[in-house]
Amino acid sequence: MIRMWWRAWAEALSSIRRNALLSGVSVSTVALCLLVLGAFVLAALNLQALAGTVEAQVEVRAFLKDGLSPQRTSQLVTAVQELAGVREVKFVSRGEALRRLGEQLGKDSGVLEAVGDSNPLPDAIEVKVEPRLMDQVTEALSAMSEVDRVLGRRELVGRILAVTQAMKALGLGLAALLAVATLVVIANTIRLTVFARRAEVRIMKLVGATDGFIRGPFVLEGMMLGFVGAVVASAAAWYGYGWLSGLVRSSLPFIPVLPRDQLLPSVALGLVALGTVLGALGSAISLRRFLRV
Repeated sequence: MIRMWWRAWAEALSSIRRNALLSGVSVSTVALCLLVLGAFVLAALNLQALAGTVEAQVEVRAFLKDGLSPQRTSQLVTAVQELAGVREVKFVSRGEALRRLGEQLGKDSGVLEAVGDSNPLPDAIEVKVEPRLMDQVTEALSAMSEVDRVLGRRELVGRILAVTQAMKALGLGLAALLAVATLVVIANTIRLTVFARRAEVRIMKLVGATDGFIRGPFVLEGMMLGFVGAVVASAAAWYGYGWLSGLVRSSLPFIPVLPRDQLLPSVALGLVALGTVLGALGSAISLRRFLRV
């Protein structure tokens, strides 16, 4: 068994050297297809992360009635935290609200000096919620006796939720479509390599070689070509993503970009595994018509 596997590996390597041009075309095709697929997967993952960040910022603001004691306010915050769909609760005093308003006004913050000690802003609770449960949380807050009024942009949240869901669905759908297209292109490319050596396969069949004896070197050759192409694609994705993510962070710092060290290892491992499997499958499928002879 060991001798048979050694012969298959040696024959596969020898075949790659003899057919260097076709092997180079196969590796280049695999690398290009997997690089495009990897780039789209990276873009889809970042779009999903962006959608998640946007959804995490959805919040409802409940303005409190005057005269609430600190103890009652603390109890109210605890009660709000226990509501379904609530991610985070923060109490904002009227003083903090006035300070924020001054920061928003910037150079025009001097107009707040006219207010003096009579701060007209109420205490409030900022509640970050799951977009799908925003209406439920808003109704629960409105029913609380300590709450004067609730402010939540339902229409905007609905649009955000629709856009993020569309982004996720589009990303997954296109990634699946591109994966199928990659499989077809790689399989057809390797089929050309096998087709160019069809005479060799027929001669081996005529002299009595078994299907397994013939198939072994071809499948191993396809695996090696797929593996090398996937490694090239992974290396290009690693350096390309590092350069592009740095460019986005410097030019558009408000857009979240997933770190390369967190994202690329799993994507690169997936590409290498996919390239190796596709190479083996492409060779095995392409050989079937010639092994029938």
